[in-house]
Amino acid sequence: MPIDGGDVAQAHCAANRGECRMSLNFPNQSRSYNASHDCVCFWGHESQFEVAFQIGSDALKRLNSTVPDDEEALLRVFDGNRVQIQKVAARAHAQKPDGFHRLSATDFG
Repeated sequence: MPIDGGDVAQAHCAANRGECRMSLNFPNQSRSYNASHDCVCFWGHESQFEVAFQIGSDALKRLNSTVPDDEEALLRVFDGNRVQIQKVAARAHAQKPDGFHRLSATDFG
């Protein structure tokens, strides 16, 4: 389920002290596990630009401390927390607009 565009826009405005920019959207629900980087990869779009994200297994384990260390389980945690993960991703991108972000456990308080 895509994150609500209004929530993303609010995250951008808040991070930029009210100066709103183009919204980051997550129209593509695809995600993949990258074993060599121990993360789940996903993508957002801002205007015509693609923004790549990785969320480390440490962050996924913060969202579910009982998750085993395997691809299927980590993807399930990602899918079950997609809205929260996309909100954190939007906030990270609003604070530092870039083409790549890696989210870690510290991003999830």
